[in-house]
Amino acid sequence: MKIEITKEELKRVVAVCAPMVAHTSSTPIVECVLISASSDEAKMFAYDFTNSVSCNMDARIIAPGELVLPAKMLMDILSNVGDDIICLEVVGSNCMFRSGSCSYELPLTDASLFPEMPSVQDMNALPWVEIDLPDFKSAYKKVAPCCASGTNAAVSGVHIETSGKDVQVVGCDGYRVSIAKLSGSCSESLCFTLDKTVARAIASVIGNKVRIYVGKRYNVACIDEIQYIARTFSDAFIDYKRAMAYDIAETVTVSKKNLEQAIKSALPIVDNAAKTPLKLTFGDKLVVQSYSARGHVKTSCDLDDRSGNNEPIEIGVNSRFLLDSIAACDTDKLQIRLKNSISPIRVQDENTDVMVLPMRLRKAA
Repeated sequence: MKIEITKEELKRVVAVCAPMVAHTSSTPIVECVLISASSDEAKMFAYDFTNSVSCNMDARIIAPGELVLPAKMLMDILSNVGDDIICLEVVGSNCMFRSGSCSYELPLTDASLFPEMPSVQDMNALPWVEIDLPDFKSAYKKVAPCCASGTNAAVSGVHIETSGKDVQVVGCDGYRVSIAKLSGSCSESLCFTLDKTVARAIASVIGNKVRIYVGKRYNVACIDEIQYIARTFSDAFIDYKRAMAYDIAETVTVSKKNLEQAIKSALPIVDNAAKTPLKLTFGDKLVVQSYSARGHVKTSCDLDDRSGNNEPIEIGVNSRFLLDSIAACDTDKLQIRLKNSISPIRVQDENTDVMVLPMRLRKAA
């Protein structure tokens, strides 16, 4: 195999494939990328035994063939060579990597050992949803903080629901829920969960639209010349709608900037966000307090509007979760909705709805 490609194009393709490369594995070949060149096209592949990606490469094909190289080493080399045209050539059991006056001789792994990539038959017959990629990126940014780490799809995946032109993207880690509302098109109403790794990869690439085909074993996301194949999950996504089905007693409108500043003012006293709650008191103003071994802080911000019972409500909340909720909203004015001191707190704007469970308040020392 022998191809010529610009450094910029090779860096782009490696960046697209890198999220699907296993970082540590008992099978080292899945820490590599496969470059395959036929007579008329070149592609790069990555597969971590769970999700896969293929991406077309804009390259001059001199001789077809395949080669496998460690992804990290390839990225390290690309970070340190000049902007000359790169030539990749298989010579015996090595890959010759040439760029300007720089030449690398890299040992090759047998390309036949690269695991067989998953494939989806009759993909165009599957139901699908299509979303403007900038809108998907914005939605992912809103829900990603609420997706748990780990492999439990019930709380770690990115959930997508469609009905007509309405699309909801949801993240829920069991302590909070974030819903981003956007528009798209779909072949039918859909409800599925996308692997967070794939959702994050989609949100990192450049393109106009993403179309996601929903199958029984795999979901397939297509962005121009990029195709991600993501496993489906046997675990059902957490029943977030049940958690959000409660009466709202109070609704306040507040400046996003002022609320964010009030919370950040309290952070020096919050020694551990998971253990030290912020105390929010809703009255004529919103009063923010926190107590810890570091001391006590009290600040406040004005409310633009308040409706409901107009009774004072005190509630404890995780400061990091609340800041994430505020950051997810796009507008200058936010609505905060709640029922009482032991029910979740909701932070909303027109296209965002974030629910955070309350924390038990500590008594002041």
